[in-house]
Order: sequence, then structure tokens, then C-alpha cells
Amino acid sequence: MGKESSTEIPEGSVGLALAFLNLGPKEPAQPFGRLIPGDANRQIAEKLESLADRFSLVLAQQAVSDALADPTQLSDGTPVFQMHRHCDVPVYTFAALGCALDRLPPGDWPLAVIAHPRHLRRIQMGLSALAGKRQVFYVASGPAVYQDDHWSRPLYWSAKNAAGWLVDGLLAASLRWPMAASLLRAPLARINAHIHCPEAARLGRLRLVNGHWQE
Repeated sequence: MGKESSTEIPEGSVGLALAFLNLGPKEPAQPFGRLIPGDANRQIAEKLESLADRFSLVLAQQAVSDALADPTQLSDGTPVFQMHRHCDVPVYTFAALGCALDRLPPGDWPLAVIAHPRHLRRIQMGLSALAGKRQVFYVASGPAVYQDDHWSRPLYWSAKNAAGWLVDGLLAASLRWPMAASLLRAPLARINAHIHCPEAARLGRLRLVNGHWQE
């Protein structure tokens, strides 16, 4: 079940902030260190801040959390944790969602996805296969902006997003229809696409202790 409205997000929801393309590492010698978020991820971070009172917790990809003033929390103190480890294993949108859900303990918290407007539909496809009947809200970060204002950015994203639709569609089909999984296993393995969170990227389950989220 999905709704596309920020005004309806209940208090206590878990925010899921999916990153857009970034501008690479701040330190080239540290490829898995802090990232240069780019305009689109800064916009996602700003949208998170504007909705901070709706969240009890935010799970973000690193390019979004690195766009916050403090990568570990919103300005009101809402904790921000990583969906998955930033590493050399590709984590497609579908797998990133699985990584985020794997971090949550059992519970029925509503989910609120904050993402680039041209990314939302693909996220909705993946999350509908992963989250079942859980209440989910989908919120666009704002008008479509990209990493910066270079003329090629929209064209590059269109090509990348088309490939992403194909990969995530295959992953969703593998999860929804077990018979399809056996047929799709070989092509998915060739592109190193994961139905579930890759082990190299996996982070541990969070705990809610006396009203506080802990790793």
C-alpha cells in the first residue's frame, strides 16, 4: 500500500532516504569515505529536515546522510543510520531497500520514502515486492535537479534509470515468483545484482532500547 503525500505521514514513521547520483568521494584516496553529495542529494536532505517531526528514525544511503549538517542525525535530534555499508559491491535500488528493511526489528512502523522525483516509481516497484501490506508513503524531494547543472546530467540519469528499471524489475520478479527466480539466476549473477542485501554491504539490525534507537 503506498500513498504519495507528505501531509499524511504519521508521527513515529521510519524515513527511508534513497540517494541520487553523487559527485564522488571528497578524498580520492579514500573512495569509501565521505562523499560529495551533489545538488539532488542535498535536496533530499533538505526534505528530510522539513519532515523531521514525522520520523522516529531515518535510514539513508550515504550520499544523503553526507549532505546533512550531521550525518548521524537530523537537526531536531532524530537519529540517522546507514541503510547499508558503502563498499565496492554494487547495491542496486531494490537491494538497498532490502538492506534497510533488514536493519529494522520486528514492528509495524509506517515507512516514508524520500527520494528524487525521477527515482520514486522504481522505488515503489521494489518496495511493493518487499514490504507487503505495510503502510508506505512516497514523497518526492522537490522539482527534478541533478548532481549539478551540467547539460548531460538528465541524459545520463535517463539511461541509468532505464537500466535500473530492468535490473530491479528482474529482482522483483525473482522475489514475487519463485519459478522465475531459477530462470533469472544466471543473468542476475552476471551483473552482480542481489535480491537481498549483499553480505559485504550488510549492517546489523538496530535495537529500540528505552525509546532510543541503537546499533
